[in-house]
Amino acid sequence: MMKVEVEEIYYSHDKRLEPWMLFSMKLGRFLNKYSRANKSTFNIYLSLPNALTFSYFLSHGIFDAHMEQTINRPMIAKRFQQLEDGCIVYYLDGDKWKRCSVQGVLKDYTESSPWHLVIANNAGVKDYVPYYKWETHIIITNRKLNRILNARVVNNIEKISGPLTEIYSSRKINQREMLNIPSLYIIGNRTEFDKHSNCFCLKYKDVKFYHEDILKDGSTQTFRNIQWVKKDDEDTYPVTGSDWLLMIGAAKAVARMDEFKSVGKIMLNDQFENADTSEMLRDAIEQDIILNKKSIITAEIIKQLQDEQIEIPKGVSFLAWK
Repeated sequence: MMKVEVEEIYYSHDKRLEPWMLFSMKLGRFLNKYSRANKSTFNIYLSLPNALTFSYFLSHGIFDAHMEQTINRPMIAKRFQQLEDGCIVYYLDGDKWKRCSVQGVLKDYTESSPWHLVIANNAGVKDYVPYYKWETHIIITNRKLNRILNARVVNNIEKISGPLTEIYSSRKINQREMLNIPSLYIIGNRTEFDKHSNCFCLKYKDVKFYHEDILKDGSTQTFRNIQWVKKDDEDTYPVTGSDWLLMIGAAKAVARMDEFKSVGKIMLNDQFENADTSEMLRDAIEQDIILNKKSIITAEIIKQLQDEQIEIPKGVSFLAWK
């Protein structure tokens, strides 16, 4: 299975998803497909009865659409070519995982493989890992240092298992784990997000799961499909203009929206949040549109949602601009 049929998800064992749950997950799928088709994003502000619970279904929808994307040889080669000297990867050497430094990526080094990843292994020895072993023997960590480290055995590499691999293809999960490109970047209260990520008991076909089973930030396993954006974080994949940045809560959005001018921002404003803070966010959005001469595209996005038969539920309003 590669795509989750949203209408076939139940919660509390036998209840169909409520309209706002369906909308948030379908909106996530729409946003991911939009950015991949247009190679660009836009900004969207949503006023919601509960921003946190909305964020779980939205994040799952974005990841679900991301899993439909075919991972081919050029995509893998491009990702590895982005690695510079000093980038850190995990390398399966025999039966042990090691933390190793990258020392280059070579094309046509031998006739047996179109690409080789060069890594520093023990005692100054370089290993040339061929392309066909990358999927099973390499995990990119998104860390880079200005020096080459000695290889070190790591014992906490735990491959993903459980509901995630029952709902999606294990091969695709392994490929995503290898590339380590998040489906979504998040700014919010991480403690609160983790605390409530097991509130909804969901069922898809014969698989029971919680959002904590689907949304992985790399803190307990190497697989990562969401990336928390923290200041001065050494372990981060650079957010680009075709990525989505989710800001949960008006306070977080107001504080950091100016840091990401060229990134598509999804701002979730809880209707029960402090009224003054919510007003500050709306004022900041208005200033962004006026001062930077941006266009309001709400009607255009509503039309595209209608074309995709995505219904906007009562209690949800939004503004889109770019």
